[in-house]
Amino acid sequence: MISAGKGSGNEMKTAHQLLLSIGIVFLFIFFLNVKPQMTGLAVAQDSGPEITITRAEGTGSQGIVEWSTGRASRASFELEGRTAEYDYAKRFEMRLESLKQGKQYNYQITACDRDGKCSQATGTFTSMYPPAITGWTVNDARGLQKMAGAAFLILLAAAVSMVIVNAGLQRLDKNRLMPASFRVKLKLDKAEKALEEKKHHHAFAHYRELKELYGRLGAGQKEKHNKRVMGVYSELLSHNRAKEASYLADRYLSGTISSGEMQRLRELIEN
Repeated sequence: MISAGKGSGNEMKTAHQLLLSIGIVFLFIFFLNVKPQMTGLAVAQDSGPEITITRAEGTGSQGIVEWSTGRASRASFELEGRTAEYDYAKRFEMRLESLKQGKQYNYQITACDRDGKCSQATGTFTSMYPPAITGWTVNDARGLQKMAGAAFLILLAAAVSMVIVNAGLQRLDKNRLMPASFRVKLKLDKAEKALEEKKHHHAFAHYRELKELYGRLGAGQKEKHNKRVMGVYSELLSHNRAKEASYLADRYLSGTISSGEMQRLRELIEN
């Protein structure tokens, strides 16, 4: 019985060792046969050129895959039994046609350098359904988006213009509601300030508006503002006479003055 027990224990130990050995063999075979299938990553063989997948996408019936290699290489692209060959280069592009929308595609890229060292990369992409609006294409939708943006800018500009015009109208209405006498006073203040600052051109512009407003006043209001109005007029007149005299004097000195201009110069000097 003891002997039988020992024999049974040995048999169990041998069975465990056998199972362990078989497990190790299966694991070894498994790792030998496993190949990386990660999208966009290269599987190097004999230190072949590094493959970098920079783009892989599909929309509707069309797709594109782009990749590059670390050094000049010949390349091949395989997709569902179709193969495309490329001569030595570092950047590659494969354009695909007749794809099925919503389908996932698996592809494989092989690159070999001038020394015959090769590497592979596998990847997947799904041909997406194109964004579409019933009756419109993607380009139509983009055009519509641009038109909407332009329309928004036009409306914004129109709104700003309306605000500016409305503000101007309100200011104009406010001025019109002012008593005429008060408006004359404002223009006199501006004209006199321009004269003080020797800005005769601005003063003359104010005086022209002042003259029109002054003519609308009643007799009593005219008398109230007459002294200041005449003061502005006299200063502007003196400035213009001095300017004219200076011009004629220059012509006299240059010997180009006419007899009529000479007479006018005498009048300006005497008065």
